[in-house]
Amino acid sequence: MARSRERRCIVSGEVVPETDLIRFVVDPDQHVVPDLDTKLPGRGAWVRADRKNLDKAIAKNLFSRAFETAVQVRVDLVERIIARLNDKLLDQLGLARRAGRCVLGYDAVRLALKDTTPPGLRFEARDGSDDGRGKLDRLADAIAPGLVVMDRFEADLMGERLGKGRVVHGLILAGPEADRIKALLLRLQHLEAGQD
Repeated sequence: MARSRERRCIVSGEVVPETDLIRFVVDPDQHVVPDLDTKLPGRGAWVRADRKNLDKAIAKNLFSRAFETAVQVRVDLVERIIARLNDKLLDQLGLARRAGRCVLGYDAVRLALKDTTPPGLRFEARDGSDDGRGKLDRLADAIAPGLVVMDRFEADLMGERLGKGRVVHGLILAGPEADRIKALLLRLQHLEAGQD
């Protein structure tokens, strides 16, 4: 098993796995930009992926110190990161569907929960009915207690990204696709924790 690389957070000074951090680079106009896929060229500065550390990095001008030059930080930097992570979540749902690791619809989710294949996570439309979700919640609690449920997006948006009309109920089977989605959800929870 490959060991995760570690980096130092410019705010806390702690050395932690890259998966707990967000990498930032400076674009040609001297703006700090998030590099969520860690693929952009140039020197990177790493910040723990939570609202408190990002706010502190911005308020104390730690990006300029890390890059050893004056840089500009957009006032909506954290909101841009959250929007990009939400987009990546939708991309991951599409990838899971194309990989055959995703089931859609109330009946399919109900049957998948009863199957011997372990579920990785469920997703529900934010604007779906409470009745169908409640029934699936009770079934999931009985079969797979603690199963993560994502309810961030509207049915039309999920349907658009998944190539369907509307998607209200879905399930991702256990595996790397579910693990990636759960990691993105955790990052989003940490970033949104400080929002009003």
